Amino acid sequence: MDFTVNSFLRSRSFISSKEDRMRFRIFRGLYYVNRLVRRNAGSLYYIYLLTVLVEAAGVAVGLFSTRYITNLITAVAMGEPPQYHILLLLLVATGIIYVIATIRKIILEHIRLKIRFVFDRSLCENVSALKWEYFEDYATSNKINSINEKSYDCIMRMFEHTYHYLLYILSSIVFSYFLLLFHWMIMVLYLGILIVSIYFSDKVFASNYTIWDAVLPLKKQQKYFVSVATDVNTHQEYQSNRLFSFLSQKWEALDHVIYGQEMRIYRRYEIVMQISRLIMNLPYFAMIIVTCYHVIHGRFDVGFLVMSFNLFNQVVNLFGQIESDLHQDQEDVGFVLDYFDMLSWEKEDDARHAGISESIQFKQVSYRYPQSERYAVKAIDMTAGFHEKIAIVGKNGSGKTTFALLLSSLIDKIENGQILLDGQEMERVPVARHDIACLFQDFEQYHMTIQENIKIGRKDCKITEEEIYALLQKVGLEEYVSTLPKGIDTLLGQLEDGGVWLSKGQWQRLAIARLMANEDARIWILDEPTASLDPLSEIEVYNLIMSVAQDKMVFFISHRLGFAKQVNRILLFCDGKIIGDSTHDSLLEEEHYREMFKSQESWYA
Repeated sequence: MDFTVNSFLRSRSFISSKEDRMRFRIFRGLYYVNRLVRRNAGSLYYIYLLTVLVEAAGVAVGLFSTRYITNLITAVAMGEPPQYHILLLLLVATGIIYVIATIRKIILEHIRLKIRFVFDRSLCENVSALKWEYFEDYATSNKINSINEKSYDCIMRMFEHTYHYLLYILSSIVFSYFLLLFHWMIMVLYLGILIVSIYFSDKVFASNYTIWDAVLPLKKQQKYFVSVATDVNTHQEYQSNRLFSFLSQKWEALDHVIYGQEMRIYRRYEIVMQISRLIMNLPYFAMIIVTCYHVIHGRFDVGFLVMSFNLFNQVVNLFGQIESDLHQDQEDVGFVLDYFDMLSWEKEDDARHAGISESIQFKQVSYRYPQSERYAVKAIDMTAGFHEKIAIVGKNGSGKTTFALLLSSLIDKIENGQILLDGQEMERVPVARHDIACLFQDFEQYHMTIQENIKIGRKDCKITEEEIYALLQKVGLEEYVSTLPKGIDTLLGQLEDGGVWLSKGQWQRLAIARLMANEDARIWILDEPTASLDPLSEIEVYNLIMSVAQDKMVFFISHRLGFAKQVNRILLFCDGKIIGDSTHDSLLEEEHYREMFKSQESWYA
């Protein structure tokens, strides 16, 4: 996506201050939104704009209709013959305008559907390609969630507001021309008042935006407290701990602050709106006086007077609509720009590597997460060859999971050291995601069919039913799946009625089957792969993994040490460092490892 305009608008040579940059956010947002629609809606976009012009012309038709109808009634009252043909033409023109308005609404719905698809696809495609570091930063990950929840609705609102802005500009031009017919001083008065009103509205909107920006974190906290009470995943603990009273107090405290600030915004907004409308009536009153004078002296007809009044009312109403739109756009534009900015974030390089065939080596590797002063791993030295089965053990917070993320290349920017694949730096030898298969402790439970849950583990998602059943048999799920009415086509989760919910152990077995479906992977990384299994099932699963992964490099991350005797090596982590690299028997001489093993030994006696 071309961001030339974005860069131009952000440059300090063009926008001199923070306040000015904020004011131009709406301009930037409208530019991006209309470009998005234009590129993806094609001819519909231009047809939509054409309907706007036709509707603007319809305003003039309506005004002239008022004039001629008024004059027709006056003529009939004075005994003159009525000109029905003019009335007929006006009725036909009005009908055409109504048809055009209907067409505009239909086109808008077509555009909505197109942009919905484009937005969802773009969001999924770009978020899935983002570097892992974006998700490690709370502020960034929160922004991604906000984009998902709100950006599409904000985009469509700003696009619809484009219609109002265009209509207002055209109406103001027509109205200024009419004022010029009365007297040039009235036109100057109107334009001057309009500029002053826009200026003060802008000041108030800018101030309100600052307040809104400060209130937003409080609203997020408030929303979180509500979600704790309503989320099905937290409801059990919420009920058992009787959290309503505690959370309601926190919610009410936040609500008191939010209420005060939002009322402050509302009061400012309403006061400015009413003052603006009052001041805008000054040209109106001037026009009444001048028009009445001209009507009395026979220079204008009564229809012209009524038409002028109607035009002014439309302009004033549109002005109120524009103020309301600007107020809404001040809130929406942040989410809109967040979406378009996200499109420019750094993406993963998914270039294929010819295949890792020898080793992975860590040389003095150190890494700390964004906005953290503590190193998650520090000065790691490690070399692993293929066909090795390696256990990664240590207490919570010792660096095991971070090490796994570095292995998987999800974290690819390290502060110090080198990660070598077959002797070459990982950054220079990118590994495709399907060269490495990962099963993390907090694996996703996909609300799809059993078959689809396994298919997505394979690079091309192409796998036969026979292969799926073979994998289900290996992980001990075939018998259970055979009892389900739809077998492997059974929908899991609660997205639809009739969906089946698996136990934690069954979900874990299914996740292992998904891992095993990726037969191209040369490296397996398993983070607590048996966390939800009983001891007997745990032994069964470890034996299965060891048997099917003979030609792979496998890293096991676990707090349970009962399987330690089965692996070639054990990496013992403590405070982000590897303090032991040996076999189970050798590490028993190390106090830290011996202490952990002895504490669990009785479980496996």
